[in-house]
Amino acid sequence: MKNSILLIVFTLSFSFTQAKSNNFSLLNGNLITKVNNKKDPSFYINDRAKSINNLTENLSEPSIYNLSSKNNQTTSISIEGLTLFKSNNKYGFKDKKGNTVVPATYDFADVFSNDRAIVGLNNKYGLIDKKGNIIVPLVYDRISAFTNGNAIVTLNNKSGFIKENGEIIVPIIYDDAMYFSEGKASVKLDKKWGFVNLNGKVVIPFLYDWPSIFKNGFTRVKLNE
Repeated sequence: MKNSILLIVFTLSFSFTQAKSNNFSLLNGNLITKVNNKKDPSFYINDRAKSINNLTENLSEPSIYNLSSKNNQTTSISIEGLTLFKSNNKYGFKDKKGNTVVPATYDFADVFSNDRAIVGLNNKYGLIDKKGNIIVPLVYDRISAFTNGNAIVTLNNKSGFIKENGEIIVPIIYDDAMYFSEGKASVKLDKKWGFVNLNGKVVIPFLYDWPSIFKNGFTRVKLNE
């Protein structure tokens, strides 16, 4: 019995160590990079693009992600029935039979989540559906992972929020933003942080030097150290 307990503890410890050493994790079905030294839990697309480009070097367990490479073509992630693949440094998607449903024309593509995938071309990002139709035009400088149906977008160094259909729910006027939790998101304006709701209305004034996210009705804030 004692040996069994020690074995379980060792296994959990080893798994945790492996997870920390990986450059990847899954959030709402999406592959994301772990961004060090960031209090903002949003995962921006530019960080994730670098990681997906290095899948073959960085994934310690490629079988989990159905990873293979042949003749300058890399098949990487299979989620929601479509497989993200790379060919000649461009990204596209194939179905379960191996048929190309989205040609490899994008400089970046994320895996699908809720029938949407973030794609990038010429350093601009938008969303496509599983047929390759553009749902959100490729106009944004950054798009975060979608959380609870919305994502942070950045344009001309200003941040706001969009829904999965591209509707802007928080104007793209803020200097920085964190993702929504319990119906509120912290946003930064003129070096101070406040909070907006899902309608984009400011519900907590811009008073704080640093905020956190809401949990069980509370959030931490920082003011004058």
